[in-house]
Amino acid sequence: MDFLTAFHAALREAGYQRIAFIAPHRPVFYLDADSERLASPEGLSLPSSPPRPRTGPLHDRQLITGGVMNVRANNQPMGDVHAVRQLHALMTDPRPIRTAVVIQQAESWMAFHESQRTLAGLVASWLNLPSTSRSQCFCLFSARNTDALVEIAPLLPVPELRELIQTSAHTAPAGAVYCLPEPAAEEWEDMLRHLENARNQRLSEEERSRLLRWISAEGGSLRTWHERLASLPEWSFAAVRAAGWFSSVRRPDLSLEEKLGKVVGRDELKQRLLDFRAWVRLQWDPNRPTQDEFPLLHMIFSGSPGTGKTTFARLVGEILRDAGVLRRGHLVETSPGQMVAQFIGGTAARTHQIIDSALDGVLFIDEAYGLADSDRGGYGAEALETLLTRMENDRDRLVVIAAGYTQKMQTFLEANPGLSRRFPAENRLVFTDLNHDELYEILRQSLHNRGLALHPTLQPVLEECIHGMLREKDEHFGNAGEMRNLADALERAYAVRTAAKPQAEAALLPQDFPEHYQRYLQPQVESVEEVFRELDALTGLEAVKRSLRALAYRILMENHRKERDAAYIPNYPKSHFVFSGNPGTGKTTVARLVGRLFRALGLLTQGHLVEVSRVDLVAGYVGQTALKTAQKIKEARSGVLFIDEAYTLARGGSQDFGREAVDTLVKALEDESHRLVVIAAGYPEEMQSFLQMNPGLASRFGDPIPFPNYTSAELRELLKQWAAQDQYQVTDEALTQMTILLTQRAAAQERSFGNARTARTLWEEVKNRHAEKVYTDHAQSARQDADLGRITLEDVPGWSAPIPGHFSLHESRSGYSTAGEHAATDSERINPTAPRHKAAHLAARFVPEWKAAPIKLSEALGLKPSASTPVFQNTIRSGFADSGSSQPMPDPQKW
Repeated sequence: MDFLTAFHAALREAGYQRIAFIAPHRPVFYLDADSERLASPEGLSLPSSPPRPRTGPLHDRQLITGGVMNVRANNQPMGDVHAVRQLHALMTDPRPIRTAVVIQQAESWMAFHESQRTLAGLVASWLNLPSTSRSQCFCLFSARNTDALVEIAPLLPVPELRELIQTSAHTAPAGAVYCLPEPAAEEWEDMLRHLENARNQRLSEEERSRLLRWISAEGGSLRTWHERLASLPEWSFAAVRAAGWFSSVRRPDLSLEEKLGKVVGRDELKQRLLDFRAWVRLQWDPNRPTQDEFPLLHMIFSGSPGTGKTTFARLVGEILRDAGVLRRGHLVETSPGQMVAQFIGGTAARTHQIIDSALDGVLFIDEAYGLADSDRGGYGAEALETLLTRMENDRDRLVVIAAGYTQKMQTFLEANPGLSRRFPAENRLVFTDLNHDELYEILRQSLHNRGLALHPTLQPVLEECIHGMLREKDEHFGNAGEMRNLADALERAYAVRTAAKPQAEAALLPQDFPEHYQRYLQPQVESVEEVFRELDALTGLEAVKRSLRALAYRILMENHRKERDAAYIPNYPKSHFVFSGNPGTGKTTVARLVGRLFRALGLLTQGHLVEVSRVDLVAGYVGQTALKTAQKIKEARSGVLFIDEAYTLARGGSQDFGREAVDTLVKALEDESHRLVVIAAGYPEEMQSFLQMNPGLASRFGDPIPFPNYTSAELRELLKQWAAQDQYQVTDEALTQMTILLTQRAAAQERSFGNARTARTLWEEVKNRHAEKVYTDHAQSARQDADLGRITLEDVPGWSAPIPGHFSLHESRSGYSTAGEHAATDSERINPTAPRHKAAHLAARFVPEWKAAPIKLSEALGLKPSASTPVFQNTIRSGFADSGSSQPMPDPQKW
């Protein structure tokens, strides 16, 4: 019997005499002859006296009034307007005939009606029929429940009907909206017995009882389950379970022990799950006395992503279903974002709806601590309160598993006093990160399931890649999910290669290893002595070199002691540094060497340098600085984070966003110390202020390493090195004059002197003047090859400090001529034996003390000056004293 037939029989039993049906695919039709007869004009005509003979053009024909329009034959073509007017005539028939109009698939019939205005007017009038009317309209909707019906109500073209549905739960008349329930237990049992009779095979009482419980819990229609069960070649509970029709069953052909055996690692958690099953079986033993209070089964799964929390949650559902605790045992996954609405009253409704869908099963809330997040405007607390109430009231039908990161889940339990009580300590499982062997096995199984074989040469590459991923992992490391992504990348590379060469080897080769995963491979590590040789090749910086050597030897000694005594705990020195000094003194260059040195010592896997300044760390609005700083810290992991002019983070006062960057940095100095080196650089005095910004800064950095300004001899040595690198021959007179110019500039500019950076700029200018002289003063035929690479005194600009009121810069060939040169002829240019011009005497009043201060040698060695900062106009302290004491300028004859 189909639904319409059953519904027709129910209406007949309820006393309806005339029952008319309509559907989107059928015009008005009837299921019984009486209804069709009572809907015909003959059956509906009003009682009247016997007809009297009439005269006129109609002769003996009569005009019938008071009845309905002529009814066409059943199932004949009929327009929508004609059909709805016919139903309207039946509903408004004044005859005392109890009438029912049934609209099948009402939402579709109304949505696609050809005249929705006519439909809306007539159907709305049926809701306002007089109380004496015995007609009633039944709209059959396809919505599964009342909530689904309320969702589709706005699409209905009849406003009165929309309002009736949307207010059905509150003010609608009793019985106005009715939801057909799931089949009753008797109906399920009748279906099974009907199948037993049809198959001439009986189930045991235990199998029938269990099958009835599982089918009724899964839900659905009787017809669906009748067709499924009738299609089985074997008639047993095991066959039904193995068919895969139950949503709570994954791999129905495997037992719990077999499923746990397929999980890689997790031995301790597997045993915890088996112990949980034993306890559940004891609690729900039929022979055990009934308990007064239902045991608490809610659980906490804490750990990083990809550690198996969802897999174990499904197994919990299966255990509780098999033990008879939960009727269905299915898993419903959700998150705080799905439970929380952004308007008042919506959160509770959403949460109730999600919980209702999980009844008789397991509700898995991932990142559950989001419910206690204050950023959700209080709506998360509303969802949490609703959840706590349902966890208590529905504890016999609902198991809640809250999951998330371990530390955050502890904060979640402290957010509400009722949480710790509802999640017993015995039900809290910690999912630790997977180790290298477990991750490799997961990757191998994933590739095997895809039909991909591994070439022997690729296996060590994959193992090294996993080692690198573990070295660089953070709290968001995806564990098994990362292996799935790696398998996807390998499969994609394999597909591209074999598509281009169909005859290629049918196995994964090293060339299939994705390029973006190569960063996890261990680079070729140079020795500590190789780094020291490059450090020793730098000009000056003797104190810096001694400090780094002492640091490296200390680390080597600690490693050696650990190798000799496994119980020894290495006591490594602090791995974060402060480089204090003026610009151009080699701070960035040494920072790069520090990264390479720590990589050679085995403390860093990459040793790369990430150079940042205030603009790279500080955002312009609230909440973004921490994210910006954290991103740079992430980029520098396994290497060096070099913060240039770190003291600028302190400018702007207590309300400046720079302090937020410092607070984020302080946390990283501790949490990331095993894989990150932070070097803060800047002027000596300002760096002292920087270390006082946060109480945790000074304690996490070692003693500042001073980078002294270059002496005159060191500047001369730098010039000689650059000349050799560029394959130039420089006369002693030219080299001496350049040294004098740099010394004058250092005395004049004090803190703004750029040390090696300034020297590099002077050297570039000398090369420019030399090229100009060669190509201007000599005809092409007179040029000699020796002239092309020989720097003489004439190529050195007469460059002195710009002291206002005493001298000024003047444009000569290259713009470096002084006021004294302006009045002199070319034959009167400065030379080592000539008296110093006025500017040189004035510059001698500034005495270099060459205090230790850090510089950026890397920028001096070829980097262009910043476009926003003019050359030689830096604001960096040069290291000169402000006392004004004087010493004689260096004598050129002594170089």
